[in-house]
Formats: sequence, structure tokens, C-alpha cells
Amino acid sequence: MHIPFEASTHVKNMLNNIGRTEDLAFSPDNCRLAIAAYSQNKILMLDIVISTSLDQSRVFISDCYEILSEDLNLPHGITWVDNKTLIVDNRFGQTIVLTLPDAQAG
Repeated sequence: MHIPFEASTHVKNMLNNIGRTEDLAFSPDNCRLAIAAYSQNKILMLDIVISTSLDQSRVFISDCYEILSEDLNLPHGITWVDNKTLIVDNRFGQTIVLTLPDAQAG
């Protein structure tokens, strides 16, 4: 099944440049998607809206931003604790806990 998605040029460029990924996970409320950018030592966070109907589902990626931390060292596993807290496992580092902002400032 093909589910179309819509995104701005900025979001598409960020996705195209993410490099090798190791994991991704939807937030419990399905409003965010975290992607482990393994080789870039960061997390790409997508703000998303998923809509469904009887004949079609759509995904709209409204924004994206990078989560950077000196504690990210080849991230390869992501688990959400709640809608604001991520646990990230690093290939060559420790498991870390990241608390996210309520909203990304433009």
C-alpha cells in the first residue's frame, strides 16, 4: 500500500540529506517521528499529521528539526517514554535520555 506524504522543500531536503539511519519511532500520540541519523550523530525530528479516511490515508510533515547532543555517538535505537521524552541508545556510547521542547521555535 502506498501512503502519500506532503512536506515542504525544507523538510524534503532534510530527509534527503539524513544519511544512514538505524531506527525510527513514532511518539505515543503519533504527532512526532524521531529518526536516528546514525552517521551524523543526531536525531531528526519530524512534526507530522496523519489523516485517514475509508478510501485514503495521508501524512503531512509540517516541520522538522535536528536534535544535537555531544552524548549522541552513532545513535541506533530510539524509544519514547512519553510525548516529550526519548531514550536513545548509542553504538559507541551510553544510553541517554532526551527531553524535547513543547514546540519548535521558527
